[in-house]
Amino acid sequence: MTAKGGVFFMEAALVVLAIFLLLFFLPFQRQRRQSRRFHPIDARVVSIEYREPRINEDTVGEPEYHMTVTFFWEGQYLQRVWGPVKGRQIPRVGETIRLSYNPKADQLGHRPLSPRLRRKIWLFGAGGITALAALSALLQRIVPSLDDTNIPAAWILFFIGGVFLVIDLAFWHSRRVLQRKIASETLRPVPAIFRGYRQRQDSDGDPLDYPLYEVTFGGVTRQVEGNVTGRRPYTVGQTVTLYRDPETGKITEAPGRTEAILGVVFLLPVCLCCGAGILMLLLNRL
Repeated sequence: MTAKGGVFFMEAALVVLAIFLLLFFLPFQRQRRQSRRFHPIDARVVSIEYREPRINEDTVGEPEYHMTVTFFWEGQYLQRVWGPVKGRQIPRVGETIRLSYNPKADQLGHRPLSPRLRRKIWLFGAGGITALAALSALLQRIVPSLDDTNIPAAWILFFIGGVFLVIDLAFWHSRRVLQRKIASETLRPVPAIFRGYRQRQDSDGDPLDYPLYEVTFGGVTRQVEGNVTGRRPYTVGQTVTLYRDPETGKITEAPGRTEAILGVVFLLPVCLCCGAGILMLLLNRL
């Protein structure tokens, strides 16, 4: 690949980055337009209704919380239902939360973005666009000085493969550290009951099944989800062993076959990129 071809490839990558940057900011812009019809309020949680839809005999959906809240609006206290709310950090009964209210539609909304956060988002966007424009101009400027030099695209492939290699090495290192902590009893074993799976959705809307366990520690029983999606060789109601960090209280699974498969998957782009790079270097010599 010639210098102009390499620069064209990098400029195409810059265009793709600009598109992703634009898509990243569209939701914030839409939320900003919607927030003009909503007014910030402080609402107190009166009650919380927990709902957990069942998908099949061993899988439940993501838990939903419907909260009854009360707030002061134009001289009177109003009581409305806010939900469904999903997530792991749910307020408790009696706590005050920051929401927004549309009086014309009599509708509650999410917490509005603070002016400080809005400024940070716009500064990040402006800085990113400026950096992309400056880098594109720099590439255009250095093209004439590289006309007589062959810059193989192999080095670009080697760079991409190196990025995936660093990610894979970090993954295997964290897995090895976890294994050493279990072997040295830094993480303490705790019995748990396997309760099936909890289905969540990724950013594309595809379902992911996370293992769900019931753990009793210190007289308190709670549910714990596995960090890695995938099926486990357990039956519902089976007693298994998890591991607890006494300092942080975090409970985790021991590294299993799923984690090993993920490590191998990360090696595939490394092999493909490096193999394609070597092939292009060999073709350049012919």
